[in-house]
Amino acid sequence: MTEAAKRSRSARVRSERLETRVTADQKRLIEYAAALQGRSMTDFVLSSLQDAARRAALYRAVRSEIASFAVIVDAKDESAKRFYERESFLPLPDQPMKLFRPLADIEALFK
Repeated sequence: MTEAAKRSRSARVRSERLETRVTADQKRLIEYAAALQGRSMTDFVLSSLQDAARRAALYRAVRSEIASFAVIVDAKDESAKRFYERESFLPLPDQPMKLFRPLADIEALFK
């Protein structure tokens, strides 16, 4: 295994914990939704939280009083780059690991 692959793999190891209390009804709903997608509850909840965090960050960028043209991200590896590309981010011509998405495009998501 290459050194880069080892670093990438070790970066994905889940070593932190999040704990929350839910009602029995909430737990059943989450279990049901996870089962519908064929995922574990952990994967379903983590994915849902990440999606909500991304939406909140993009919404904040759209609502900012600071004049901006785009949201720019630095992909840490090829997997992250593919993720952003699926989210309609475009690579900068001279820096393919730096991607952007026009703010007007993001703003349209919230209308």
